[in-house]
Amino acid sequence: MSTSPPIIILGVDPGTLVTGYGVIEATGRGARVIEYDVIKNRSESSMPLRLKSIFAVLSDVIDRLHPDEFAIETAFYGKNAQSALKLGHARGVSILAAVSREIPTSEYSPREVKKAVVGNGGASKEQVQAMVQTLLRLKETGFRYRMPQFLLEDPEPMLYYGEIIYRDGKPVGNIMAGGYGHTLGASVGVGPVENEGGTVSVDYIKSGTYEIDIAGVRYPAKVSLRPMYDLKLERVRC
Repeated sequence: MSTSPPIIILGVDPGTLVTGYGVIEATGRGARVIEYDVIKNRSESSMPLRLKSIFAVLSDVIDRLHPDEFAIETAFYGKNAQSALKLGHARGVSILAAVSREIPTSEYSPREVKKAVVGNGGASKEQVQAMVQTLLRLKETGFRYRMPQFLLEDPEPMLYYGEIIYRDGKPVGNIMAGGYGHTLGASVGVGPVENEGGTVSVDYIKSGTYEIDIAGVRYPAKVSLRPMYDLKLERVRC
């Protein structure tokens, strides 16, 4: 019986400060991870330089790994027009890196991705993360990054996008998305946390003391690998 040849897919989660990407090889029997990483830009860098960095890194990934397909999330239109505009820039140069090398490009809505991965279009980020870890057997090799939620202890400041995450006084990531949690009484955000030179375990996440830098002021924050509004997972179901 003939089998289909493996397909290499490059997926990108764009952002002007932090762009995540992953490359997998998919076959009829499943998928395996080839490479994944984040492209970090300094907040003081100009927008053209940030976009140049994203394009250059993704172009290098494409030239090295020769993906057959490129996948990216569809444009998201939120209430913060400035954040949406910046995200559009990052999406544009990411797509350009693929189409300039004539790689077929597909866009998927968040609901489509959640439906395909978890089976539920309304699944939480944590459910998607857990299923990706299972499908790609990431627990066997350890995680270079994890995506916890952060809840500010001060109810006044707001989280939007790009704020620096500090663990024990050292920068470990940036907020990828944030907003005010009305049921929590303060701003809540989500962002990748890394452990330079090591893996990111649950103990690593829980043992740290966290602060979020907002306009040059660091605010203490609580951290959780589960949805802040539903820590016992009683409201969120697959």
